[in-house]
Amino acid sequence: MKITYIGHSGFCVEFDHAVCIFDYYEGEIPKLDLQKPIFIFVSHWHHDHLNFDVFQMTQKYPHTLWLFSDDIRKKYNRRYLQKQGLRKEDEEKLFFLKAQEQYCFSVFGSEEEIRVETLKSTDEGVAFVVNIEGKQIYHAGDLNWWTWDGETKEEYQAMTEAFWREMDCLKDRHFDVAFVPLDPRQGDKFYLGLDAFMRTTKTDAVYPMHFWKDSSVIGKIKQMKCSEAYRDKIKNTPAVKEENLE
Repeated sequence: MKITYIGHSGFCVEFDHAVCIFDYYEGEIPKLDLQKPIFIFVSHWHHDHLNFDVFQMTQKYPHTLWLFSDDIRKKYNRRYLQKQGLRKEDEEKLFFLKAQEQYCFSVFGSEEEIRVETLKSTDEGVAFVVNIEGKQIYHAGDLNWWTWDGETKEEYQAMTEAFWREMDCLKDRHFDVAFVPLDPRQGDKFYLGLDAFMRTTKTDAVYPMHFWKDSSVIGKIKQMKCSEAYRDKIKNTPAVKEENLE
């Protein structure tokens, strides 16, 4: 399993027989094996998670599927997506996934399958749990404990309840790799979501994301007492160009 950080919340995860690309927004997608199927996941419609250039992928990589959150279909109709580059002959390769559902897709040219479970984001769209080639991957999208200075008690309570409803679905589950927000805009609350995720799950490696080019938050959480039990599992995301994991 080879992991490449593309930018912001975007990652490429390459397996023996397939490739998963999550929330491509900026940066350069690495050169990939032309024979491998490519699954492009987009967690929601926000501009920093969705780049319509992904519709050009089939011109070079014919075995490409787009797995979009269903909120994108509600935001943009087919005609709009066609204007953004979706060719009519490729429409059957675009799937819209609803929150709190399970899906299964065949891997081209292989007997293997990719299984996808979705969680409901605390912002827009979904988070993804992906099972492929015996590996369990989690990409949070914008599912996070979004608490802010100046919010009301009611807002804090509603967000906290929504976040923990989804974390309860992940309780004690094992993930080989997880991609989780660590957002400096939250001030001294920046670490809450990642900390809660790591305490709730059994995750081997976590890649902080959505840090808006301020990667100092990665070092900050590693220095905090709360991360003592899992700080060795926190990856320095900006340094990850091509990292091979067992």
